[in-house]
Amino acid sequence: MKLDISKRKRAEAALAESNAQLDLAHKAARVGSYTYDLTARSMRISRASAETYGLPDGTIEITGEQWCARVHRDDLQRLRAEHIRAFKERRRELVNEFRFVRPGGEIRWIEARSLVAYDDAGRAERMTGVYIDVTERRKSEDHKNLLIAELNHRVRNILNL
Repeated sequence: MKLDISKRKRAEAALAESNAQLDLAHKAARVGSYTYDLTARSMRISRASAETYGLPDGTIEITGEQWCARVHRDDLQRLRAEHIRAFKERRRELVNEFRFVRPGGEIRWIEARSLVAYDDAGRAERMTGVYIDVTERRKSEDHKNLLIAELNHRVRNILNL
């Protein structure tokens, strides 16, 4: 018996090409995607997310504990409180900014945009969304705020004279 699998092979090749293009777009935009299962406490991440977080190449799943261990210690409690508040209010969308510590100590600012799915009892069961690396934007904002503070200081000195 012979089976012609050429259609399937072409479809697999097209899918692989499409996935490669999506990975390149994610890298260029510094965007990654994820799905977090709150019951299983496991997170499936895109390859671009793994790169953003400094995880080994090919990592597509991590535990919630592993992820939380990388969130900057000054942001973790606030982030948890925002999630709990959103779940209590049964919000469908959630946007957070937090710092993430890569191996070696490099700190990156991440903006997470999430959609939350609830079960029939109203308990949050899954979060799906994107992570956007906004480190450069945050650095620019911090620099701008520093310049504004310096300008305010100099203007006050001139007015005092």
